[in-house]
Amino acid sequence: MIEENKAIAQRWLDEFWSAGNLAIAEEIFAPTYVRHDPQGPMVGLDAIRSYVAAQRADFPDMHFTADDVLTEADRVVIRWTATATHTPTKRFITFSGMDILRIVEQKIVESWPCIDRTAIQRQLSAPS
Repeated sequence: MIEENKAIAQRWLDEFWSAGNLAIAEEIFAPTYVRHDPQGPMVGLDAIRSYVAAQRADFPDMHFTADDVLTEADRVVIRWTATATHTPTKRFITFSGMDILRIVEQKIVESWPCIDRTAIQRQLSAPS
């Protein structure tokens, strides 16, 4: 189970986020998926697809690299680094974060993100 959960988490990072393949949502998320985001919860597949689509509209070349992947029972923790070019400003940025994913029956049912939003804002608002 731990290796299967790790593989699902890696698909979530590589295919769903980095490649922007929103079509795999049904394969990796439970229909009742909840993202416990500090900006407010997101519930369901349409919510997460819309969120990722909006992020990729602003950062179309967004790419994530897993720095650490830790698994325990039904949880996978991924510490990651992302790079992206912000479309409106044309600025290339690097930021980091981590997510805790809870996986049940080979589907992500919940996640808790922690993103360094300060690093993003600092890079986007720095003088040219």
